Amino acid sequence: MNHRRSNGKRIALLLALALLVLSAAAHAQETITLRHYKFNARADQLAILEQLAEEFHQLHPHIRIDISTGPEGPEYEENVKVMLAGGVPPDITEFYTGIASAMAGAGQFLDLRPYVEADPRWAAAQMTPAAVESSTWLDGTLFMLPAVMGANILAYNGDLLAEAGFDHPSRLGDGWTWETMMQMVQSIARDDNADGAPERWGNMGRVGLARILTYMVQGGQFPFNSYVAPTSADFLAPGVQEGARFAANLLHPSIGTSNYNQFIQGNVGFIWIGIFPFSVELARLRFEPNAIDYRVSPWPIGPAGNRSTVMETRGWQIMKDTRYPDDAYEWLAFVHLNEERALRYANVHGWIPASSRLHLTWLDSLGFTGVEREMINTALEATVDPGNVPTPFGPGVLEVTSAWDRSFADVVAEKVPLETFLEQMNEVAKQQLAR
Repeated sequence: MNHRRSNGKRIALLLALALLVLSAAAHAQETITLRHYKFNARADQLAILEQLAEEFHQLHPHIRIDISTGPEGPEYEENVKVMLAGGVPPDITEFYTGIASAMAGAGQFLDLRPYVEADPRWAAAQMTPAAVESSTWLDGTLFMLPAVMGANILAYNGDLLAEAGFDHPSRLGDGWTWETMMQMVQSIARDDNADGAPERWGNMGRVGLARILTYMVQGGQFPFNSYVAPTSADFLAPGVQEGARFAANLLHPSIGTSNYNQFIQGNVGFIWIGIFPFSVELARLRFEPNAIDYRVSPWPIGPAGNRSTVMETRGWQIMKDTRYPDDAYEWLAFVHLNEERALRYANVHGWIPASSRLHLTWLDSLGFTGVEREMINTALEATVDPGNVPTPFGPGVLEVTSAWDRSFADVVAEKVPLETFLEQMNEVAKQQLAR
């Protein structure tokens, strides 16, 4: 009797253990899916991301990465908000800083700082300080893992400079200043029939604040009181005024144009609309038949004695409410904290890796030599200038920027005095940034 009772207990215990083992095995085999929402992906960019996702799955068989794409800009943010409201948010997003502020400020991104501080791969990557600053919210939250970065660049037509009797800016040393640039621009511009409509322009640019901020930095002052979530701005500060005035002079219709195609056709001396990938595009254009002598220039020295500019960082975020934060972080680190994969990602996007230790390796990986390599190296040096400032972002910044972009053309056309316009911008900033 006791023997049968003992056997029954033993069998019950074995069955319980078996169920535990089966349950653990089933759990171990459970496949999870991380939803990655990418913006504005070209076919080659989507292909490299899908390839990386498959490599990640081979290393982590229980994790699948489901990649979907959306539009760039504010529409991307709206789509994510719709997903959140519908209860199907992505796990990983790719906001750039200009549209990340609302969600970062609301605490909707996972703080990655505890992860990176415990990850030796982060320390080994030696992320560029400005890229980390651009990825950090006011409270110290690291809301984005920096992936790539780029800065505003200055390019020019070497043929037109030579024709006007000027040497390449890179050879002028400290003589390459705002004043020298204006002399070149004025000399290159040409209105042969004196009808007020030039056949050739000295400069091509845009009225957008995102580009003109460069000249304000070189003028010695930044209009916003902070790069991250500014609460005020002073567009009447002397350095800000000086930068805006220089930009307006460069854009004056007698010497400047906003038509990008005129530069590509060889009818413009300088161009300053591009962020970093533009330098790679120009280097490749030099290999075409009858190519124009496109070059990339260091920024000229401004009144404040610097050549600094504004840089932008792009990276990936993890939504705070994800069910799988550890797995999502591992996906981010798998791509961006591994040298070989970070280079592949950067190359297909045309941007510089945020990891400073990869910069020279990345430059070599492009395969350029001679003048083309020199162009990319000049753009790289402009991007990592220690005086560079991050693109400002935060509540109200887009609205202030949009107000500038809508109306600065009136200053260029001399319809509105610069000082009046800057006073108006201060009023806009008061309304949009006050919190």
